[in-house]
Amino acid sequence: MLETYTIDTALLGDIKKRMIKRLVILMAIPLLIVFVPQLLDDRPLDIKSYGIALCLTVVILGFTMNKALSRQINSLKTLKIVLSDEGVELKSELQAYKKIEWSNLQVKEKANGTIDLYDNGVPKFNRMMYGKGWIRIQPETMDKDKMLNTIRLKAPYAF
Repeated sequence: MLETYTIDTALLGDIKKRMIKRLVILMAIPLLIVFVPQLLDDRPLDIKSYGIALCLTVVILGFTMNKALSRQINSLKTLKIVLSDEGVELKSELQAYKKIEWSNLQVKEKANGTIDLYDNGVPKFNRMMYGKGWIRIQPETMDKDKMLNTIRLKAPYAF
């Protein structure tokens, strides 16, 4: 048995919106941590230098985040989730090859439709820090329900 699932390319815009929202939040936190204490300081504020520093920071972070976002979207275009007799495999051009055997599989479904597959044979620290033993399936995956049913048949204890 060999089943292959991919991301629906028509829904890549939804993924991009979700990632932009996450990146804006990630960009806003360091900006607030750096610039708000300077605003609250008792010393007189040089608005011109403060504004220039803020604009440059936003431009540099924005450019970096845009580059990372485009790389991630290109990676999702070539993403393949393969269910074989040995286990679940993740293949993509810009991501590391990942494989989880059926005997070590643990499945967690999230409320937003994302499915996380974990390898019980990999320590939790390595899963969190290095992404080893962890496969995230996006809600925009084609035939996601069929894939979940196949996983339930192969590894009913994983849920």
